Amino acid sequence: MSTATAQSTIGALFYKGQAGIDFHELAAKLAATMLQNTPSGLHIDNDYDDMVIFDRPDVRIGLAHARLGRDFPEVSADQGLDECFVVSVGHGPEGAGRDDHEEICASLLAQIEERCPAAGEVLLETDWVFDAETVDSLLDETVSVLLEEDEADGAEILPPEEEGEAKGPGVLVLAAEVAIVVE
Repeated sequence: MSTATAQSTIGALFYKGQAGIDFHELAAKLAATMLQNTPSGLHIDNDYDDMVIFDRPDVRIGLAHARLGRDFPEVSADQGLDECFVVSVGHGPEGAGRDDHEEICASLLAQIEERCPAAGEVLLETDWVFDAETVDSLLDETVSVLLEEDEADGAEILPPEEEGEAKGPGVLVLAAEVAIVVE
C-alpha cells in the first residue's frame, strides 16, 4: 500500500499488563528530538493528558496513550489487553508533504518496542488526519472487532513478529487466522 495517497500511517501497540513506559517521558523525548531537528516551524499541541501532536509544515506526528483496562474493561477482561500506544505520521497542517509516513511510523513504533515488546500491533494507512477523534475511532473499531471475533472464535491480537510480512499494513491479525482490514 502506498502512502502517496494516504494522509496518515497509524500504528497501535497493544500490551498485556502495564508496559512500564511513561507516556509523558516518551512524549518529552520525541519533543526534544523534533525541536533539535526543527528549530523553527514546529507547533506542539498537548491539550490532552494522553495525546500530543507535533506539527511541522511537511508532517504531523501524533502520539497517544490509552489505558484499555479503564476505558474498555470488556477487552481487558476478555483479551488481557491493558494498555495501548498509538503513533501517527501524516501530512502536515498545510496538506501534502513527506511521502515516507510508513517508514517514520514504523521507526517510532520500533523505538517504543525496544523499551517494551508489544503483545500485538495494528498498522494502517488512512485518509484520517490524526486528532483525538482519530484515536477514539481507531480504538473503538479495534475493540469492536476484537469483541465480535472473540465471541465467534477466540480471537486475539497476535504479536507483531507472528503477523508475517505478507499481511501488510491495515490488517488486524487474529488468532483464529482471520485477518480483518481496519479502515
